[in-house]
Amino acid sequence: MKIKTTKLYNFIQKITMNGSINMILLESGEDGIFIKSKSLDNAGVGFGTLNSSAFDDYKSFGEIGLGDVGKLLRMLLPVKRLIFKSKEIIL
Repeated sequence: MKIKTTKLYNFIQKITMNGSINMILLESGEDGIFIKSKSLDNAGVGFGTLNSSAFDDYKSFGEIGLGDVGKLLRMLLPVKRLIFKSKEIIL
């Protein structure tokens, strides 16, 4: 599965309210990726879907939980294209 990092970065930024929510769950289905996020104190919740058409080569991968979204967003900035393969992120 391949995607331009700017698309994924902008989507995650919106869902996590500019990184103020630090935990997300990525659920991959036939239509795309559904992301749920919530703050540690349960004061903020975000969710949204990134359609499969946003990806160059989309395949469902199941679920991935991330506990430090800020670190992921910092890693995405210098990378132009992201490839997901077997629940691993290859940079």
